[in-house]
Amino acid sequence: ALDDREHAATTKQFVQQERAWLSQEIAAIPDTRVWPSEANFLYIEIRYARELVAFAAQRDILIRDCTGWPGCVGSAIRVAVRRLHLAAQ
Repeated sequence: ALDDREHAATTKQFVQQERAWLSQEIAAIPDTRVWPSEANFLYIEIRYARELVAFAAQRDILIRDCTGWPGCVGSAIRVAVRRLHLAAQ
């Protein structure tokens, strides 16, 4: 699996495309700031992080609450970049 360069390239392209789309969609939400990312997750400053995390958890959606983490100022979350059909499961 580590030598599967085609899979690695496909995955990298997928993450880049989905990350760009997700960043743009979330940035359109008022009172949010999406930090630039090269990873398969986004760090988002959002003033109602705790409420959003609780709301999502009731729907079996995992959003990481970063509020109070060392180096994190204010209210923030981290979300993974995933395929839409996986995120809906």
